[in-house]
Amino acid sequence: MGVYLSDIEREIKVIEKRLGEPITFKDKSIFDGWDRIVEKVGKEKAIAFSTGIAIPMKPIYLEATLLYPEWIDIYLEYQTESAIATIKEAVKHGADFILGGGDLATTKGPVYNPSIFIDASAGIKLKELRGRYGHRAVLAGNVDCAKTLVSGTKEDIEKEVIECIRDAGKGGGLILTSSNSIHIMSLPEIFSIC
Repeated sequence: MGVYLSDIEREIKVIEKRLGEPITFKDKSIFDGWDRIVEKVGKEKAIAFSTGIAIPMKPIYLEATLLYPEWIDIYLEYQTESAIATIKEAVKHGADFILGGGDLATTKGPVYNPSIFIDASAGIKLKELRGRYGHRAVLAGNVDCAKTLVSGTKEDIEKEVIECIRDAGKGGGLILTSSNSIHIMSLPEIFSIC
């Protein structure tokens, strides 16, 4: 038995009713391990907690992303509320910092077209996004992690950083960061700038 768009629609309607409601953790035993770790090494080590937001990597969700993006907006809004609640609870249990993210690819390649993400090498420009969405959206990016941060010079990196700030930083709403993960090969050059 397959999953159909009507199944996703029913799921979204249930999720939409939950938006804005307080999120509680009925079973806090998931934090028991964290409490033990904090008790043993919390004064010597920083404790990281991980959470994330992602669209399920199933064909039906890909179809919904294209045909009914408003459903995905609702889905991601609830994912965001859940992640925030989880972060607050993790902090109560000794988390020093939070790692976040979501998976967008399999071992065979990306699940979603790269052009929908804020990546300069995919042709996405912060200036265009700021012009299109104004300050209704917080933008994160856009220093090229695959080229500039790996093989660029200090000057190349500085130029791209300045360009990102110039194109999208005025008035706030920009998280200046790499376009994706920072590769280990980039670290010496990045630290030399800091």
